[in-house]
Amino acid sequence: MRKGSAGKILLITALLLLIIAAAQYIYFNGAGFFNAGNKELRMTDTDKAARYAFSDSTYFYCNDSRFFYFGTKDGMKYISSSGDIKWQETYSLTKPITCARGDMVAVGEAKGKRIYVFDANGLLFDVLFDEPVLFFSVNENGYLAVILKLDKGYETRAYYRRGGEPIYRNVLRDPLMQPLSADISEDGRIMAVAMLDIGLRMSSRAAFYYMNASDARTTEDGLFAYEDYPGGIIGHIRFMDRNDALVITDTQITCYRPGELNALEERWRIGLHNKLDRLAFYRGARFAFVTGDKLLNDDEASEPGSAYIYNMNGERTGEFSIGRKATSLSMGHDSLIAGADRSFYALNYRGARLWEYIALQDTRQLIFLENTDTALLASGNEAIVLRNVKSKETDNRAVNFDSEAAD
Repeated sequence: MRKGSAGKILLITALLLLIIAAAQYIYFNGAGFFNAGNKELRMTDTDKAARYAFSDSTYFYCNDSRFFYFGTKDGMKYISSSGDIKWQETYSLTKPITCARGDMVAVGEAKGKRIYVFDANGLLFDVLFDEPVLFFSVNENGYLAVILKLDKGYETRAYYRRGGEPIYRNVLRDPLMQPLSADISEDGRIMAVAMLDIGLRMSSRAAFYYMNASDARTTEDGLFAYEDYPGGIIGHIRFMDRNDALVITDTQITCYRPGELNALEERWRIGLHNKLDRLAFYRGARFAFVTGDKLLNDDEASEPGSAYIYNMNGERTGEFSIGRKATSLSMGHDSLIAGADRSFYALNYRGARLWEYIALQDTRQLIFLENTDTALLASGNEAIVLRNVKSKETDNRAVNFDSEAAD
């Protein structure tokens, strides 16, 4: 054999080995390679952090913006991803409970007597009550729903972008019906109340009330429709786009649309075969949940740790298996972050993986900020901003922020 031919054979062999190695690399690392567009993109922390004393009630929330809400028992701050504080408001609560939707964030506490409502410009209004608050929620247009415990019975109230007198109030007269939660439609016309029948039947009821006098004229208290769930417990009731209402029980998710002439149309229903470990919403357009333990003797149950994403037509648009019990779930930018202990998976609404992240310490929240490549990681006593960067960079760090960290 001539020397030149041997050299060519060696060269071809080397190229074949290189191609095989590359094919193996793509096969075993394909998820990151194809989904991220660059295998070497990964989440890394920046040098800025929001620091706080350890507290179970510390809360972070972002509405697809570079600014996020940072709430503690002492007040609320509105901070940019670069660490700049746009505004801060103080209050004093022992164990604050926070709910948020759109740019609206409401803060109160169980059996407390004051609720604070914030938007992107600061404190919008606060309300002081004579009776203890059992539940409250706020919608993205600034309607606040409140359930109060009276000496005898319960009362629901609604406020719109201001304190003072409520725009709606209703005393619930049925002694066997205990209200659990309430929400107000996006147009402010309807309040939906989830109730538990504490009688012998142990069932739940979703009741719908008109809040304005012109709509409510047909009934004494404005009640125009209700649905009973024998043997079921309503865990969540929430209005979405077009005033569609989701009623989520331990066995099903049902979507209703209030219509004319006191009609309540059932648009679709999804049967549940597992307990729901985690539930999250993206504005009024989409929701997701992660399954927990299988329901008793249900052959259609999925493995715990299965994430499912739905639109408001009741269509499943994506799914993903975490493979173990979920400990967190959040949504933003029409995508979600599912967490299992210190491992986190970012997925788009079709269930395609955007990135993964393994935290070095226990984590309470991981949420998207201004895009799906920027996130806020909250641990025991500080929150850091994460960015998707190329690991080829020398120090593997994102560009440092110019401003000081938020204390």
